[in-house]
Amino acid sequence: MNDAQIFHDNIKQICKKHGYRMTKIDALAGFWKGNTCVMAKRGSGVTTEHIKRYAKALEVEPARLMEGIF
Repeated sequence: MNDAQIFHDNIKQICKKHGYRMTKIDALAGFWKGNTCVMAKRGSGVTTEHIKRYAKALEVEPARLMEGIF
């Protein structure tokens, strides 16, 4: 499992727990719908910008989104 897949799974878990739609969180973070899904499939690198923007959209600490990456 690559970093992008772990990042996507972490976001997915938070969304499921709080009843958020992934596509809405993508938009709130300033990315296009399905962004983390495509990142996970392609094995794209997760940048600090991704982490900051998604953490803000989800109202969680950035470390929560990085769990299991390092």
